[in-house]
Amino acid sequence: MGHPTSQLGHRAGTIPEGIYPGLQAGAVPVASTDTVLLVSGDLPEALAYRITKTLLKGRDRFAGIHQGLTSFDASKAGRDQPVPLHPGAERAYREMGFR
Repeated sequence: MGHPTSQLGHRAGTIPEGIYPGLQAGAVPVASTDTVLLVSGDLPEALAYRITKTLLKGRDRFAGIHQGLTSFDASKAGRDQPVPLHPGAERAYREMGFR
């Protein structure tokens, strides 16, 4: 973090030294983007709510899924989106105190 973020969630990033042993001579500057889950606006609100609430409840497990998810911050994720939140996702964030 600490880099300016574009409107679409792109920013300058760095792959730290040692992430890919034998392939890196040091830190590697890269373009990075946020992980965004997109659904159709036609998805029923109840389903979008359940999906979002399930993900938010399990957020402590994200780092074990992918190292890139270690910086997930639910208090920011519901706000810093390149597209509007689905009404069901909005409700889940609000009810869990993140909006």
